[in-house]
Amino acid sequence: MTPPHWIALAGKAVLLALAMAMASGPGTPAHEGLDEQLREATRRIERAPGDASLRLARGELHRARGSWALARADYAEAARLDPRMEAVDLCLGLLHVQSGEPARAVAALDRFLARRPGHADALIGRARARAALDDAAGALSDYDAGIAAYADPARPQPEHYLERAGLAAKRGDIPRALRGLDEGLARLGNPVTLQMMAIDLESARGAVHAALARVDAILAAAGRKERWLKRRGEILERAGRRAEARAAYEDALAALATLPAGRRGSDAARRLEEELRQAARRLEDAPAQGAPAEGTR
Repeated sequence: MTPPHWIALAGKAVLLALAMAMASGPGTPAHEGLDEQLREATRRIERAPGDASLRLARGELHRARGSWALARADYAEAARLDPRMEAVDLCLGLLHVQSGEPARAVAALDRFLARRPGHADALIGRARARAALDDAAGALSDYDAGIAAYADPARPQPEHYLERAGLAAKRGDIPRALRGLDEGLARLGNPVTLQMMAIDLESARGAVHAALARVDAILAAAGRKERWLKRRGEILERAGRRAEARAAYEDALAALATLPAGRRGSDAARRLEEELRQAARRLEDAPAQGAPAEGTR
């Protein structure tokens, strides 16, 4: 397992760690790749024991593996060899986030951000730590700053937007959550995870029209429509619009029937078909084409 990009380092040690992480090449089992990378890192350290960046790079490989104590030991040695190496606090802070020590993470990332203000990965890491400490206001502020700090439009990840929206929703600020998701949808090219969360939030707050509008926009562009038609039916059914919900479920069944036989015969397709048939049967007393209940439009 190579380190996720959100825990990338700053400077020479990062490039070295990532180069080593890629050394095994595609197709190599993750644990075997890391084992070889660690052996190579150790060989490099033996050849240049005074190189702090090599210690930091090996610490990152230990962190990718979840070997917290070994990673800390390498970070400590890197700091001893080069007390000016600011990336140590970044790596240490992100290790504390991963290992479930949010207070220590905040302390380390505070030190790093004091020297490198506006560093996107550090801000996202501190946001996660603050969220774990129930400091929602501080976490939201860090998520905002961290997401904005990524110069590459593609660098923020969907989970950054999802985590921020989840915090805002937990505080009852659904409009803020939705604004943040829409920002991510525009920036990242409409990832489905953000779309689904936005639809769920709209539906949960009773904004049926808004939820349906989001689903319909996805349906207009979707090659495979059956699951989104099912989602449309669920929203309509929850809103009491039984006839429309039944029609959506039947449309989903019709879309499913157009799939090639091989796909229709998959376990997932069979499960979906059974769910749709059960939903349609549940609404059998609703007219096939009925007017929506008054006040729902």
